[in-house]
Amino acid sequence: MSANEANIFIRKLWIIFIQCYFIQQISTQACLPCSEDLFQCKNCRCISNQWLCDHNNDCGDNSDESTNCTYPVCSGSEYRCKNERCISQDWICDGSDECGDNSEEENCGTYHCRPGEWACPSNGHCIPIRNICDSNRDCDKGEDEGVTCSTTGCSKLSCDHGCRQTPTGGICYCSTGFKISPEDNRTCVDFNECKSWGFCDQTCENTEGSYKCSCAQGYTLSGNRTCKAAKSAEMKLYITNDDNIVTMDTNGGDTQETLLTSVEDIELDVKNNRMFWIDQTKIYTASINDWSAKQELPIKGLARPSALAYDWIGNNLYYLDKDAIRIDIFAFKNNLQRNIISDNIRAPHCMAVDPIHGYLFFVDAGRKSTANSVKIERAFMDGSHRLDLKLTKLLMPQSITLDITTQRLFWIDSHLDQIDTVDYNGLDRRTIISGGIQVPSGLALNMFEDQLYWTDATKMGALRVSVYGGEAKQIYQSSGNILKSIKVFHPSKQPVPERYPCDNNPCQHMCVISHTTDNSGLGYRCMCSAGYQLLPDQKNCTKIDKFILFASMHAVRGIPLEQSMTYSVDAIQPIIGPSRGRNGRNYVAVDYIAENETIYFSDVRNLVIYQGTLGDSEPKPLVVNSIRTVEGLSVDWISKNLYFTDYARGTVSVVRIEQPGDRRDIVTDLGNPRSILVNPIKGIIFFSDWLRNSMQNAYIARAYGDGSNVTKIREHQLGWPNGLCIDFEADRLYWVDAYFDRIQSTDFDGENLKTLGNHAITHPFGIALYKDDIYFTDWRMEAILKINKNGGKQTKLRSGVGKMMGIKIFDKDLQPMSSQNPCTRRNGDCSHFCFPVPVAGSLLRIGRHCGCPYGMKLKEDQRSCEPNPDEPNPNSCKAGLFRCDNGRCIPQSYQCDKDNDCLDNSDEKDCPTDLTCAANKFQCDNGRCVSKVWLCDGDNDCGDMSDEKDCPGKTCRPDEFRCNNSLCIMQTLKCDTDNDCGDSSDEGDFCADHSCPPEYFQCDNKRCIPEHLVCNGGMDCFDQSDEYKCPPLNCTGRRWTCKGVRQCISNKYHCDGVNDCTDASDEEDCATRAPDGCHDNEFKCEVGGCIPEKWKCDGQEDCEDGTDEPSSCATPTCHAGRFRCDNGRCVFPGWVCDGDDDCGDNSDEAQSLTCAPPPFKCPAGQWECPGSRKCINITMVCDGSLDCPEGHDESPVCNSESCRLDNGGCSHKCVQTPRGAECVCPEGQELNGTKVCEDKNECDPPGICSQTCINTKGSFKCQCDDGYTLLPDKRTCQASRNTSQIFLLVAARTTVIRSSIEAWIYRQLPLVNQKSLSAIDIEVSSGSIFYSDTGLKKIFRATYNGTNVTEVISTGVDVIEDIAVDWIAGNIYWTDYRMETVEVANLNGDNRVVLISTNITNPRGVEVDPRDGSRFLFWSDWGQNPKIERVGLDGSDRTPIITEKIYWPNALTLDYPNKRIYFADARLDFIDYCNYDGSGRQRMFSNDHFLRHPHALTIFEDRIYWTDRAANRISRCNKFNCTERTVMASSIARPLGIVAYHTVRQPKASNPCVFVFIYS
Repeated sequence: MSANEANIFIRKLWIIFIQCYFIQQISTQACLPCSEDLFQCKNCRCISNQWLCDHNNDCGDNSDESTNCTYPVCSGSEYRCKNERCISQDWICDGSDECGDNSEEENCGTYHCRPGEWACPSNGHCIPIRNICDSNRDCDKGEDEGVTCSTTGCSKLSCDHGCRQTPTGGICYCSTGFKISPEDNRTCVDFNECKSWGFCDQTCENTEGSYKCSCAQGYTLSGNRTCKAAKSAEMKLYITNDDNIVTMDTNGGDTQETLLTSVEDIELDVKNNRMFWIDQTKIYTASINDWSAKQELPIKGLARPSALAYDWIGNNLYYLDKDAIRIDIFAFKNNLQRNIISDNIRAPHCMAVDPIHGYLFFVDAGRKSTANSVKIERAFMDGSHRLDLKLTKLLMPQSITLDITTQRLFWIDSHLDQIDTVDYNGLDRRTIISGGIQVPSGLALNMFEDQLYWTDATKMGALRVSVYGGEAKQIYQSSGNILKSIKVFHPSKQPVPERYPCDNNPCQHMCVISHTTDNSGLGYRCMCSAGYQLLPDQKNCTKIDKFILFASMHAVRGIPLEQSMTYSVDAIQPIIGPSRGRNGRNYVAVDYIAENETIYFSDVRNLVIYQGTLGDSEPKPLVVNSIRTVEGLSVDWISKNLYFTDYARGTVSVVRIEQPGDRRDIVTDLGNPRSILVNPIKGIIFFSDWLRNSMQNAYIARAYGDGSNVTKIREHQLGWPNGLCIDFEADRLYWVDAYFDRIQSTDFDGENLKTLGNHAITHPFGIALYKDDIYFTDWRMEAILKINKNGGKQTKLRSGVGKMMGIKIFDKDLQPMSSQNPCTRRNGDCSHFCFPVPVAGSLLRIGRHCGCPYGMKLKEDQRSCEPNPDEPNPNSCKAGLFRCDNGRCIPQSYQCDKDNDCLDNSDEKDCPTDLTCAANKFQCDNGRCVSKVWLCDGDNDCGDMSDEKDCPGKTCRPDEFRCNNSLCIMQTLKCDTDNDCGDSSDEGDFCADHSCPPEYFQCDNKRCIPEHLVCNGGMDCFDQSDEYKCPPLNCTGRRWTCKGVRQCISNKYHCDGVNDCTDASDEEDCATRAPDGCHDNEFKCEVGGCIPEKWKCDGQEDCEDGTDEPSSCATPTCHAGRFRCDNGRCVFPGWVCDGDDDCGDNSDEAQSLTCAPPPFKCPAGQWECPGSRKCINITMVCDGSLDCPEGHDESPVCNSESCRLDNGGCSHKCVQTPRGAECVCPEGQELNGTKVCEDKNECDPPGICSQTCINTKGSFKCQCDDGYTLLPDKRTCQASRNTSQIFLLVAARTTVIRSSIEAWIYRQLPLVNQKSLSAIDIEVSSGSIFYSDTGLKKIFRATYNGTNVTEVISTGVDVIEDIAVDWIAGNIYWTDYRMETVEVANLNGDNRVVLISTNITNPRGVEVDPRDGSRFLFWSDWGQNPKIERVGLDGSDRTPIITEKIYWPNALTLDYPNKRIYFADARLDFIDYCNYDGSGRQRMFSNDHFLRHPHALTIFEDRIYWTDRAANRISRCNKFNCTERTVMASSIARPLGIVAYHTVRQPKASNPCVFVFIYS
């Protein structure tokens, strides 16, 4: 403070003291007059005239600031304080008092209560002060009540009006129209209602103790505060759903369907009666009065438009693209478009514009994985002057709307279940309505007069409520569709301005409305179309011919070379390829040919390389077959060859751009090839390979243009060499290393290494060089940064853009044509490929080699190609695949499924429009055909729910809730405010008394979450009630605790240069590395820098001088308890033979180790603990806690950050595990043997369905045979309980035991004089059983109750091991161990025939399937050549089906619905199954403790039952994987034969026999 300022301050204090003294003396008298140089305040104080209108309350009653003061108008990027001072909008809610009265720090993102209200401590919600301590819980947590309620302190307060009790003691309050003075907290002063929202609809005049309301032009006052618009009754609501647009009046009446189409969002032009709407990836317009004349707007580069906003003053349409992550403008005047917001935005969701005041508002949903949370921003309508409103308590704002008259913003939050409002500065927050009963799942919001209207997914309709709160009223209920957008059609929604700023404007391209104070008060800005920039005159435009080109996940983009002085916009319109159905997009590598402005880029999701032109609407697929993960590509602009690396295939390949069908892999057998770069001036290519194992280090290699002469020029001190670029002037190669987070360069021989410093870098991916500057993308920093060649002068050009990949500088001067390159003229006289190569190994001269594509070879002239019949053509499609017009091969089942799988839509051409479904199909309302057995199964197979209409009731499990539409959902999803049923029947008024099941915590909003999520630092309840009154958060394991917020982050993100904690505390007090020093966990090479300590003595030289591998290093061995791989790696022994390639060379899964196929697999979202059958949640892996047995879910590899580099090579999700990076696919997809996800055939291997499984795209369907019912889990087939008795029959020594199928509740059949029973089978149609007695050497028949025992076969048999009944033809088959035969007879014993008697030694089990399409007999033989054979029922076509890995095949049984045979080996102790022809063999169970000597098997539904003669017990388990193993009964006297009894065990079929056996 200066001396002069100090003197003024002291003088003010002195004058105030004197005045206070005199006021006290004459408090009951009139004011003493002030001298002429002083101003008389209303409170009698005298102040200097110089203090008038200086924005300071010098009087104390503010009378010096309210008398004849005239203040300048604040600009649109400024905030007007209560004292009328103008400050920068960036100073709002920053914690400092820039206004001088602290008004810009009041009510920052929080709730502010009015006089007569009290704030609930837990959430700030306001309740009437009269409701405190009234024995009713008005606050959510009941803090307004309690035993602490009292009036303690009232006597000392001396309240001016009255004192009321609260839980913390007495507080003063005032009568209506007054408030407690903050100076003494007891005196009542006038409350200025006009400074607070909610007293008047629009304009307000304050009076002492009251106020007066009035309305803006076009409105009339109704009552004391309500403003009604002219012709209010003519207002129409436009509401969209999945297939149409509906209009209605304010009460939901007079409904009409106006447009039958799928609509994502709509916008209205009231003046011109126009509507705009989004239909998938296109935007249309049409007159409201004539929908037939709709027009597609010529907007280019749309990926996934999701929101619209119309500027009716400037006649511009704003559109938000959710996938391209941008907000753009389209000008109707000249059909031009340009981007306005694409920087520092992560998940744009919705928006609204106010062209009267010149503001744009939008929601950025942020990303949960970062410290960037949800926010609502304000900007000028040209995208400049952005302001984060700094709102707290935001989770998922689904929609925003504006009240232009009062300048307030409203939004609806579907997670917090409430509607809130703030003013345009983000202050004075109010909650309009809240609660899961009234606002369970709001989607879209709009406003008219004093009413808010919204659509709700759970309510499945439209609702309204007063802006001042109250009860919500549902005005419209849909017929089944979820409503989306809602818009109001009325002139008052788009008021006529005083002037049209863009009229007669001088802009060459576009005139965009800005704030009224912007551009020297013009209120508009000239802007240029995409690809152009403004000239210095700020009116005319010139084409941008030099820019930064880069690939992001959903778009290829271009931005200016230099940072904008105002705000960031793109230099080109985005280039976006078509999406293939559910796959989405993931662009990685990018390059260009400047001559024709053609861009090339790869999509690792859709497995394609695209070719597009600047300004074109859509790129075309260039390479579509035999590619997987293309992470690097480079164009030889002279010979027109495109080189690319394929991470999954381990190759470097090349295609001819002019004939993309011409292709050749020129370098193969690589590890993890990443980046590639061609130098056509020198005839060489460079590529990086970052695979590091016991056989190689990461390296950078150089090769000739034809792929020959590969030389590793750098292979030391490299971690993850990512992007490459060339300095053509200095002949140097630059690269970024994402492991060491650095930029290095060498000459073309790998010598003269330089490491750049003095800049921030955390995870670089791509790099480019232009003149004296280096540009690189950084994943962790989510930025494009520029540095000079020395590493200094760092500038952030673009930030807040996730997953920025490859980067290039677009400039025609960077691609000169060289007369020295032979390929320049006539393609080097080559018929196909012309490859530039150095001459005689020197980089000074360049020659050429001709090459041929696959399927061809060079002729003797070494120039021309001829067919090579010995080489297959990779472009041909295999049998069963459909060939697209562009050459892509897809499954034939993908045709006409309404997905663009070909990427050129040729798989959807010539599809039938009037589809007639087959007799066994159901025709959906939308024309699709689905199987009739899928009707009423709870799945939306049609896509329009028409297959789920008019369904009979279903029975759900006890832990499930039955929806009105017959769906079954988990009980924990009930009353979570989400429409899980699809018909909203799981939500409603009954949820008020809802309670959660055991082991679940009930949130205040009625949601149920697992108890272990309580107090874990996350907002799992959405309303934070799970984090209320929690102890301090202590992050354990490999997690670091943020200092000022309840948040845990990974230790590896602590002090990495990026703010991960929301309070940025993870980047405070970070240690720095000393010059030429290493960290404690690093090793210092004698020559060069630092390497990880763990690389020392690992068998690979990482230091250039080899000092990390001195002679003192012991030979790498594995310590005790580890398995040594062939490549030297050490892994847990439990990882051997677990089905995973943990070694990296698959030696842990070698056949020599007798590794069996993995018998166990964890469900989606879980991870299998190595060496065990335990599954843990994937989020528990590498979290620092030992969750698996022996702690195998944690290891030092967890810190290696394998997923940081290129997402671990994964096409979708990458998870860090103790084994390194593991890829995870979305539901319905699986890894294709590499790291790329493709459609999963859930039906293979068997087990997901009880019976028939039908694979569909991204899912599957289960079906059941006749007699079975598909249960609500949609997988399990259950036999009818009403059509047949169900029980087990077991032959045990001298009797047959009959028991319940579910539990061992048994009785013995009354059989007499039996000696040694062995085999048993049934004949259901007659209720008979057949059994053999090896002691009596006979076969008997009886009823299933044990009565009417009759001999069937009484002679000529010895040891009958097993019998099988052909219930169709009426025959019985048996095996005789001693006679070494398989025989057959009628069920009455007649017509006996020896069926098999040769090449059979010890026949054991026998089974028969006499149905149509089968008619097979199976038997096992455990004699000299153990095997299982199949034969026709007449003994013909004898075929062995199982001959290997079998020793003592004892038991057989058939799974009739699936046509599989199960067999048990009593010596090797396993149960396997296979198809009827022996294919598809699977191990169901193997255990020498549980399977001691299995003798007989039987199957019923999803369970297999067996007898064990050694253990004297009967067991059962799941028939696919033997889960739920149970011993049903033990201590059974020699249990042998077993059979399940039910009619489905012998399904009906046609009888081909021409005569009928009759037996009694």
